Amino acid sequence: MDADLLKQWFDALPVDPADTVKLEFAVALDLAIRELGLSRKQVAELLKTSPAWVTKVLRGDVNLTIESMVKLCDAVGHQLQISIVKKNAIPLRTAAPRKTAHSG
Repeated sequence: MDADLLKQWFDALPVDPADTVKLEFAVALDLAIRELGLSRKQVAELLKTSPAWVTKVLRGDVNLTIESMVKLCDAVGHQLQISIVKKNAIPLRTAAPRKTAHSG
């Protein structure tokens, strides 16, 4: 199967919004863990859970409660922020940077 055909097939797959949110959370959490230089085992110890569970969270394989998300964020020195936006709105993290009076 050539790469273009494979990409077309992949792009045609339905996207589950819940899976997207889980993966976005997992990526943000993984970045926070890396910034602190912590291992998954250390994060698990902070949360009094297993490293296997932390791994599942970081793969986006766990349907987390808000309470769990808050605890995970707290363990790595962050806080959870949830927002609601209109469908098809461009998320701030992917929007083009705005030019200001001080930028070139």
